[in-house]
Amino acid sequence: MVHRDAAGTEREARSLLADSEANIAIVTGTAPKVLVDGTVLFVAQSALRRGGSFPAGAEAEILFNPELSTAGTVSDTNHQGLPDRSWRRGRRWRAWDPDGTPTDDEVVGLEDAAIVAEIIATEQAGS
Repeated sequence: MVHRDAAGTEREARSLLADSEANIAIVTGTAPKVLVDGTVLFVAQSALRRGGSFPAGAEAEILFNPELSTAGTVSDTNHQGLPDRSWRRGRRWRAWDPDGTPTDDEVVGLEDAAIVAEIIATEQAGS
C-alpha cells in the first residue's frame, strides 16, 4: 500500500509508523529522510539493502528497534541440543539460540515462530 501526502510532515510520517499504519515513510523536502519501523525486521533489512534507491541525500532512520535486534536464531541440527530449546521437524532437530545472530539463509516458518514463542513464555513463567 502506498499513501502519498505532498503536504505531509515528518511528525505525521512518524505517527503512521507508530500506529502501525506504515512500515516505511519517506519524507521529502530540504532534508529528506527515510523512516523505517525496525520492529518489522524483514522490511527494515530489505529497505536498508536498497538504500541506493532512496531519494538523493536521504538519511535512513530506524525507529522502534534501531539495533534490529531479534529474538535469536532457529537452526537445523543433527542432534538434540538443549532439551528445553530443541524440537523435531521430520528427521531433523531444530534448535533455538536466544543469543544467536540470524543469517540471510536462515528460514524460520510460522511453526518455528510459534514454538519459540511457547519456549519464551515457558522460560518467563519459570523465572
